[in-house]
Amino acid sequence: LAMDGEVALDWGSDAAAVTATEATVNAGFEFEGYNVYQLPGAGSPLTEGVKVATYDKVNLIQNILDPSVDPLTGLVVNVVKQTGSDGGVQRYFNTDYDEVRGRPMSNGVKYYFAVTAYSYLSDNEGSPFKTLESGESRVTVVPHDPNPGYTAGDLFGSAVTVTHSGTANASVSVDVVAPDGKTTDLTGSSVSGVAETSYDVGTIDVVFNVDVQSPDYNYAEGVLLVFPEGTVINNAYESSDGVTSMFSDNEAMFGASTPSAYGYFSGGQVLYVNIDTPVDFPANPISVDYVIYDDGWATWWCADTSVGGGGNCETCESYGIGEDCNGEILSETINAEGTAEISTLAYYVQVEKHWNLHNTTDGVALLE
Repeated sequence: LAMDGEVALDWGSDAAAVTATEATVNAGFEFEGYNVYQLPGAGSPLTEGVKVATYDKVNLIQNILDPSVDPLTGLVVNVVKQTGSDGGVQRYFNTDYDEVRGRPMSNGVKYYFAVTAYSYLSDNEGSPFKTLESGESRVTVVPHDPNPGYTAGDLFGSAVTVTHSGTANASVSVDVVAPDGKTTDLTGSSVSGVAETSYDVGTIDVVFNVDVQSPDYNYAEGVLLVFPEGTVINNAYESSDGVTSMFSDNEAMFGASTPSAYGYFSGGQVLYVNIDTPVDFPANPISVDYVIYDDGWATWWCADTSVGGGGNCETCESYGIGEDCNGEILSETINAEGTAEISTLAYYVQVEKHWNLHNTTDGVALLE
């Protein structure tokens, strides 16, 4: 979550993912804690980053040592691989300080974070290691001034008043973890891609797959791809030619950026951009920033009074989208932004889309 001069990370909202991470025991290795890293770049390895936080179980397991080769002597010695504090497991992180540059965060600057989980083997008989660290989950966050017309709720970390009723003596404390609680139309939408060899010598085709996730059933109006400065774009098109495309300098635009309520992108669309091959690719990945423009369907259908729109507040209220009958905004027309890292060069790319049917109440897969 990007805020004014600060950022907040939350990896505990998906209960199923938390259970899969923390309840799984593999070959005796049990979940012990989480590490949070700030990285200097989107593709930087963890070794180049700064570990900014560790949240571990309260079980007297703090420093975990494993054998490692001493680079000076060549001897195998025990070194600290994980450092806990017995402070308790926490699934969120908030900061307004840039640990990589050693200064307060600035609005408009990209900050890169990664979160990992690590485990502990209490009895390592037969195993050379006592701890393992998972692959990282990465995110790019850009702090910014509050959006025009946006009214913030309770701040991150602020306490929520809890009223107790009844005769039990239990108590509950509530802290705000995600202050921006309203649903955004394209939450979870993203663009991913790989590079493919081209028949035109000296060029590559960068193949993007558009994944549209929308809690309030919106489509995307368009997709903007911004390549690094100096990139030469030779052509850009969508695989089915169902949407217009244009390119200029280092940017390629598919569709439109203005909401029409009837966007083209439903998810699974494939975009091709032919560029001159960078001299250091694939040794160095290509970072492509993207904007997925919301078509604003829920906003229009729930609140607009034009023909075909509006007058649906009761339905919108029951689904938690658009605007309810009291005029409260339940979801907004907000674009999705991010960065796609192109690090793979293939000789052929085949993109397929598969459909699954799930019961959203109990999560049961009805059809795969």
